[in-house]
Amino acid sequence: VSTQSTGERPIIDLINALTSNGCQFHFFEKEGFFPFEVKGTGLKGGKIELAANISSQYVSSLLISAPYAEEAIELTLKGKAVSKPFIDMTVQLMKQFGV
Repeated sequence: VSTQSTGERPIIDLINALTSNGCQFHFFEKEGFFPFEVKGTGLKGGKIELAANISSQYVSSLLISAPYAEEAIELTLKGKAVSKPFIDMTVQLMKQFGV
């Protein structure tokens, strides 16, 4: 479901990171914006670069997905992380679950 705020949210960096890792997207309106459909191809793994200065949610999404990748993911964050406490919380929660 796309609302006005999600339709305006800049997600192109996350889309590019996932596309470079084998994911496929179909955009229903404007390319690089909600709404879109993801074709589940799985994550290949390897090196992924992602801007950390846009949304901590994008960083957390890759952290949570990383254990399911075919190979280990080496995530490089570009820029100063926004909401770093949320990224730290994601890492701590994953540790509690043994990941």
